[in-house]
Amino acid sequence: MKKIIAVLLAVTLCGSLITGCAKKAEDKSSDPAAESTGTDGETKKTDEPAFSGETVVLKLGHNSNGESMYNQGCEKFAGLVETYTEGTVKIEIHNSGTLGDEAELLDGVRMGTVDMALINSSQLASYCSEFSVLSLPFLFEDYDHVEAVVSDEEICSILTKDAQNNGNVHLMMPFWADGFRHFVNAKHEVAVPDDMNGLKLRVPSWEALVAATEEFGAAPVTMPFGEAYSGVSSGTVDGMEGTSWSILANGIDEICGYMTLDGHVYSPSVLIMNVDKYDSVLSDAQKEAVDRAAEEAGTWETNLVRDAEQEDLAALKEAGMTITEVDKSAWVEAAQPVYEKFADTYDQDLIARILELK
Repeated sequence: MKKIIAVLLAVTLCGSLITGCAKKAEDKSSDPAAESTGTDGETKKTDEPAFSGETVVLKLGHNSNGESMYNQGCEKFAGLVETYTEGTVKIEIHNSGTLGDEAELLDGVRMGTVDMALINSSQLASYCSEFSVLSLPFLFEDYDHVEAVVSDEEICSILTKDAQNNGNVHLMMPFWADGFRHFVNAKHEVAVPDDMNGLKLRVPSWEALVAATEEFGAAPVTMPFGEAYSGVSSGTVDGMEGTSWSILANGIDEICGYMTLDGHVYSPSVLIMNVDKYDSVLSDAQKEAVDRAAEEAGTWETNLVRDAEQEDLAALKEAGMTITEVDKSAWVEAAQPVYEKFADTYDQDLIARILELK
């Protein structure tokens, strides 16, 4: 009887040991920070979670209103960032210039007082000089040409070299679409450049666009976009220029009855971030996720602008605008002196490379 009891106790003890070891092995395998021993006997730790720590909040500023394509693109970007970083990075959007106009936003990102901003390439030219060529009139033929240019690695490398050398702004490619820009006015229909004579038109302070407006026969008046509506309403200017979606989104059709579909400039925007903030607060995994989100959001916003253009024009026409399609050849010819004026200022090889892709 004693022998039988001893055997039973031994079996029970052995079973307990086996169960305990299995439980420890199970607990160890389920612990993401558990240690393991390599073949050399050295204790090693498994990989830490890719996304951990306190949530990073980044402020993103831009000048367009909450209904704009740009703001929709920024919302898309914010959603992708939160998804791809598993909620460890959040984007706080400040639209309508609440963090400053584009010049102030660019300075803010460079100094680190603004985390991120969506900046038009013509404004960015004050920091990355090669971007200035993108505001030349009729440099781009159509959206297919734009896509060919922004997909060209050599061109993108030339455009971004100043940012890489200066080192305090991180550019997130690809470009965001602003769309082709057209003239609108409150006075009369414009079909050829001569019809612009005598018109005072609000334009942004882009030197090539100011020069082109003068060549077309109008008097350019530089003022912030936010003042254009009141400027036309008060008679300070007779009209302005801009993309179809910005004209629609800002109610410009209420004060300007005539649109000229000349498509004189295509000036995209770029999402930028302060380099110190990019390097100091984001882990490598978060950087990769944010860059991925920026690339996808930029492509998404570009397709949104391109696909919506005809709908925007239809809406403007339905609202009572007279929309005039033009023979661009006369406009292109009138704009040629602008290229000559800036021949010694802008990179002629870069311009030629862009034109070759038409």
